[in-house]
Amino acid sequence: MKNIYTRKIVLLSSIAVLFVIYILQISFLGRSKVKTVCTNEEIDSVEITKNNGHILSLKKENEKWLVENFPAMENRANRIVNSVNEIKILSTVSYDLSDLERYGLNDENAVKVVASYGGKVERTLYVGKNSVAGSQCYVRLDDEKKIYLAQGSLKSTFEVSADEIKEKPKTENSQSAEIE
Repeated sequence: MKNIYTRKIVLLSSIAVLFVIYILQISFLGRSKVKTVCTNEEIDSVEITKNNGHILSLKKENEKWLVENFPAMENRANRIVNSVNEIKILSTVSYDLSDLERYGLNDENAVKVVASYGGKVERTLYVGKNSVAGSQCYVRLDDEKKIYLAQGSLKSTFEVSADEIKEKPKTENSQSAEIE
């Protein structure tokens, strides 16, 4: 009789231990590994240097975004600013800057984005190739010696021309459509 009670206690104890291990595994594996990196201040200017050397400047004046001193489409400008302000890092792919060419982050291929607030640089972002998945790309932040895999196709976000961002003048057809 004493032997049956001992077996039951051992069995129930092992079930309790396995249950605790199961709960711990669920809690550790359920955590998201995505790290969001944000700027400290609100950005009021962005300078994008493309791999062909062309520079695109966005500046905020009186709550309105300007590109090359012309009004910019608010949604396009905000998309660029938000992409610089909040970057979702999925993983670190390299700790070695000798891999820059492999990830499209060398001077000939990378898009350099400098975001500022009040003349002070808040973030320098280097955007390289898109990953095989397509909705991710390789980036380098500020002066870090790491290469990251970031969420989103940031290269296509930053490789826009000034004409694509400039606010289009309203024509008579669009004005009459708004009235109706």
